[in-house]
Amino acid sequence: MFFSNLLGWESALTCKKLCLAAILHDLTLPNPSLAAFESVESVKNSGMLFSAEEVSAFSCHSTEAAKLLKDMIEIPADVEQIILEHHERPDGKGFPLGEDYAKISSLGAVFILGESYINFLSSRKNLSDFPKFDEFLKDRAQLFQFGAFKKFLQIIKMKLNEGEDPFKLTSV
Repeated sequence: MFFSNLLGWESALTCKKLCLAAILHDLTLPNPSLAAFESVESVKNSGMLFSAEEVSAFSCHSTEAAKLLKDMIEIPADVEQIILEHHERPDGKGFPLGEDYAKISSLGAVFILGESYINFLSSRKNLSDFPKFDEFLKDRAQLFQFGAFKKFLQIIKMKLNEGEDPFKLTSV
């Protein structure tokens, strides 16, 4: 919601889609600890003792969660797409499809930015040392230098510099 508000995407339906995706995107993970990882390589290299089955489930959880939602008429179709794309990366090095910025949906891109920002914040050792948004931009500059990702971040940075409040309530 942080990023979608700054982009002016404040409709109740957009809010609903992003909130549902946030709640459901890791639904099929067998181990909640896996939710903290952004890539299969990071799981394998974490030093944590995940079973081969857990690593395999992580690598396909986006696809499996999207499949579960496919026939639920209560869930907007965009939610399924956001969940399928939530581990994709603008450079095409994500999973499960390996799609680059040109094929990732706009809502998927906003969700990926939001999740990346949350992961950046949660990686901080001292949580009382709340980083400025510029630190996130510097840390992730290489990753998000493509297409809509770059444009969205430019708009977000401009709005934050203008003093806009990303936590304002929307009309949900």
